[in-house]
Amino acid sequence: MQKIIYKLIIMILLFVLSAGYFISNIKETSYSERTETTEMSAASFPTVYMLRGGKKINLLHGYGQEIDALGVRAGNHSA
Repeated sequence: MQKIIYKLIIMILLFVLSAGYFISNIKETSYSERTETTEMSAASFPTVYMLRGGKKINLLHGYGQEIDALGVRAGNHSA
């Protein structure tokens, strides 16, 4: 029982010491007030495909609204 108490005290002490060490070594970062922005192109939906012999196969499109997953799996596309 005494060994367990010693181990617990050592672990708590180790935790407190390591937490104090890491807290004291945190470096504060300051940023300048000047922000630079870059013009971006319009958002687009992703497409994923594989190339085989220079031909696109298994073309997958992104969707902008919720879709019926069972309908898509069955091949009932309403696009």
